[in-house]
Amino acid sequence: MTPVIFVFFLLDSCACVRRNGCRKYAPHQVEVEAIQNKMTQIFHKVYFPDDSHMPFEVDSSTRAKDFCSSIGSKLELRSSEGFSLFVKIADKGLHVVIFVVFLCIVASIVSLVHSVMSRCGQ
Repeated sequence: MTPVIFVFFLLDSCACVRRNGCRKYAPHQVEVEAIQNKMTQIFHKVYFPDDSHMPFEVDSSTRAKDFCSSIGSKLELRSSEGFSLFVKIADKGLHVVIFVVFLCIVASIVSLVHSVMSRCGQ
């Protein structure tokens, strides 16, 4: 990526922060690594109930609702209205709030898993 393209990418990111406000969590490690490697694309793998999976592109301003819409579009659904995201950790299913930045959700889940594992002594 050329320096000029990277500058436009950063300006676009700043505009998203101005428009949507600050995030609740610091950038996820995946975002940090992408910036360090001068990459503008981050993919997150989504697993479906039929044991299939697909990668979906996310960025630092993608909200859960946008992510849900992206999944609906890729699956060629007429509408993703009424759909929601759930995260399964062990035997628990967690509902994802649709207006939160998706990578903040990932960061909070990682934090939750680490705190639970540290309490269990693992």
